[in-house]
Amino acid sequence: MTTLHLPDLNALKRDQQSLLARAISIGAEFERLPPRFEETFETFLRAQALVYAQRHRTGIALGRDGMRLGLVQAYACVELHLQNQVDDDMNAALHELSNSTLSTMHQQGYALAFERFHTMQQESALLSQSKDLAICVDLQEKFERWCNLVPETWVLRLSDGRSESVDPIHDYRMFVQTRARLRFIRSFPMAVRQQLREARTTTYAALLHQVIVAFAIGLDHLDLDRASIEASRREFQPPSGPTDRRKELQNQITAHLHELFQDQEDRVTVHQDVNDALACLEQASPDATTFLLTVSEDLVADDPVAAAQAAAEDRQP
Repeated sequence: MTTLHLPDLNALKRDQQSLLARAISIGAEFERLPPRFEETFETFLRAQALVYAQRHRTGIALGRDGMRLGLVQAYACVELHLQNQVDDDMNAALHELSNSTLSTMHQQGYALAFERFHTMQQESALLSQSKDLAICVDLQEKFERWCNLVPETWVLRLSDGRSESVDPIHDYRMFVQTRARLRFIRSFPMAVRQQLREARTTTYAALLHQVIVAFAIGLDHLDLDRASIEASRREFQPPSGPTDRRKELQNQITAHLHELFQDQEDRVTVHQDVNDALACLEQASPDATTFLLTVSEDLVADDPVAAAQAAAEDRQP
């Protein structure tokens, strides 16, 4: 019989910032968990993995992949329950692990995972019909993939017939962030969204660059040409700190996000996106060609003369 091994708790802590892994580690170190808890938990996970493998086997023998997926799912269910109950409170996490049964935590975590996957599938099917989603091809691709999620089996059905596992923590967080980004785009004025829908498709990051540049030079549209982009470049070359224009942008974005989103996580997601875009523009600003490419690759691709001119300007002392 093949011996199964638990996921490395230290690796889970590094790679997934697992609350469960940290709680078990701290509980063992300071004797805050019941005796032999780790051994009991390991046995429970193996039992759940065996149940999963038996349920999903296609032949007589139990598949190694089935055992592995069952082990990962069982761990994720307990992790999800713990996160939902205590957020990031370590004392509360240790209390929950000490006073609730593993079976109860697993059942409640599984129910929450199913609810999350169902939400992802249903809302993605609706949001994928939005005309505004076509503006950003990367967001569109994510929602179209989640339309094919099967909540009961924790998998995505891919167009080529294969399936791909999904995670109720990592993938749901990505879904929530993507949904917030689409809502942010849909908060743009109708005229701007109409202009974007008629233009070439872009990515969310590229769209943010264009919006920020337009604001930096006081435009109320996104008809950016090489001259306007170059005119905005000095706004992103601070000698020591943000310019008044960029401070104003950050203040307006903050006010807009508080009005748009009730959920703080959504506000934090988009606010960080804007800060990342600002940092990217600042990093690109010393070089005219790099800055032009960062804001709009299409302009450089469509106008090689302009690109050459920008390169020549960069070589000037």
